[in-house]
Amino acid sequence: MATNQTAPTASGTREVKHTFTSSSLLREGTYDRAAASLTLTFNDGSRYRYSVEEPVATGLFTATSAGRFFAQNIKTVKGTLIPVATK
Repeated sequence: MATNQTAPTASGTREVKHTFTSSSLLREGTYDRAAASLTLTFNDGSRYRYSVEEPVATGLFTATSAGRFFAQNIKTVKGTLIPVATK
């Protein structure tokens, strides 16, 4: 079962965080309502940011198959790779 959390960001806007518990592709996602951006962390550890509207993010977070929804609705949007800090 997946989990959703809504939390305030530093600027006072709200974001929705989601953990994918049964996806072989995705680990977690965060939708920033103010920026209309979706940040996804994949199971391989890579992170990408996509410019999408909130209904697309909601669709991904509630999809029966997150991988299929991603491939059909988000993958075609050019994402920006977010470097992961090394320890």
